[in-house]
Amino acid sequence: IVSCLTATIFTISNVVVETTDSSPRLSLWTRFVWATFTTAITIQLSVVVLYWFLQYDGRAVGYVNLFSHGLLFLAVLVDGFVINRIPIRFKQIVWFYIVILAYLFWTVIHALATDIGNPNEQDNDPETDDDAIYGTLNWNERPVDSAILAIIVVVIGFPILYFIIWCVSTLIPHRYLNESTSGEALSGGQQDEDKEADLVLAVAD
Repeated sequence: IVSCLTATIFTISNVVVETTDSSPRLSLWTRFVWATFTTAITIQLSVVVLYWFLQYDGRAVGYVNLFSHGLLFLAVLVDGFVINRIPIRFKQIVWFYIVILAYLFWTVIHALATDIGNPNEQDNDPETDDDAIYGTLNWNERPVDSAILAIIVVVIGFPILYFIIWCVSTLIPHRYLNESTSGEALSGGQQDEDKEADLVLAVAD
């Protein structure tokens, strides 16, 4: 959902939103776009890593599975880093955690307070893990193990993945326009946080 929202926002930014703002400060829309992309790319990397290392059981992989746990991540990465050259800020991890904690809360509600199950895996056998969204996070059958796994991933795993995304961001040349240097474009690594207010995203050629 977040990735689809990001793609929609990128489209609106490129087609509808006026990008020649004379203000020397980043607009609220630009900040929103950057935060949405940061959240989406980190979530997608988390989904890829957690699925292939914890959930995948060696079965043949269909297109839907491959798209959801790999190709979508590549699409978001190329769109954000290669096409739009969006920088990552450490402070934006707050938005990622808001979404991911809300999702973890939903997995608990899904398991303990609903009969939704998992339509892609469900076989009406109460002894299997297919009622859970992910078998490794089964709050019905293994609440203690699920809680321990969630804590480890939230406290250790997600910060590491976010750091990896931030490192990649520093290696991507960004498109900036510095108002104080007569419109000369700045490109290169991560810009200092205290300079962010003086920079606006340059219009891509």
